[in-house]
Amino acid sequence: SLFVASASSCTMVCSAPKYEDKRFWQDAFVQGIYGHTYEWVADFQVLSPVLQPIVNSVPDGVAECRILHLGCGNSELPEQLYDNFGIRRCTNVDFSAEVIRLMHERNAKTRPELSWIVGDCTDLTQVFADGESFDLIVEKGLLDAMACTKKREDRNAKFAAVLRQVVRFLAENGVYVCATVDSGRFKQLIESCDCDGQ
Repeated sequence: SLFVASASSCTMVCSAPKYEDKRFWQDAFVQGIYGHTYEWVADFQVLSPVLQPIVNSVPDGVAECRILHLGCGNSELPEQLYDNFGIRRCTNVDFSAEVIRLMHERNAKTRPELSWIVGDCTDLTQVFADGESFDLIVEKGLLDAMACTKKREDRNAKFAAVLRQVVRFLAENGVYVCATVDSGRFKQLIESCDCDGQ
């Protein structure tokens, strides 16, 4: 299942090419440009009504709900899921080694079950083994950053690469939640999708 939530107000300007540059994000987190935490697109209060029914529907219970958070940055989403929903099995992936280090340090004592992994969200086969799956895959702002790619075909290729990872690692009856600033994102995802009709 796919759920696309659109938010109209966000500081991200998707015409800014820096947002699709990995070096920009690494430098930004090293320099602390986005402070202790920064929420792109939507915070937990906005997403909670969408996410709670999904995690509550997991047959083995909320504590066993497996969540994959793509492009986690320094968002409080996994911390809020832990504190408010009782989620323990949340894996957070970002290509910035610095932000992963910071988030691991921030949660090591208070939320030790949370996982923090440096990885490329367009190719998670280097991170996860075949057969690994998640009940909920969520991202907010990741595709918006990728949308800053100048060429349409390059943008679509990146979207398709992320969608292939979602298809590969989403559990049967799992849900993919995409929070975006662009109300046309769903159409773009369909346009770029080459996931064998899945």
